[in-house]
Amino acid sequence: MKKIFNERGIRNLLTLVLLSAALMGPDLQAQDDKVDFAVLQQKVATLDLSYGSTSIQSGEKAELALNETEIAQEELRIWYLQAENNCYDKFFVTSCINDSKLVRRKLFAILQRISVEAKAFQRKEHIDQLDADLLQKNTPPLQ
Repeated sequence: MKKIFNERGIRNLLTLVLLSAALMGPDLQAQDDKVDFAVLQQKVATLDLSYGSTSIQSGEKAELALNETEIAQEELRIWYLQAENNCYDKFFVTSCINDSKLVRRKLFAILQRISVEAKAFQRKEHIDQLDADLLQKNTPPLQ
């Protein structure tokens, strides 16, 4: 009887350990998702310099710009959520959240400008291709 109790106790203990590890997993994963503000700010500044006004002149560069801004926007979203959560530990919660929103708005405006310019170039390139196809279709064949 004592042996059965020990086996059962070990099973229960293992079950508790596995459940606690499973419950702690999301917390550990959330810590890995933290975004350093200095790195994010540097990344946005680099994107701003790389894709200045009217610098996107090819389809590949437009696609690359869109991919990089999408990643940076996701990192900005994660940073803002972290900053907002950190504000709730402070006395002036509203002021802290407003400051975080202001920073997010400034960085997002830069990323949005790059994204809009890249999409505009892609639209122009697509329309130019459609016009060329239409011209070729409507041009009578040479005899």
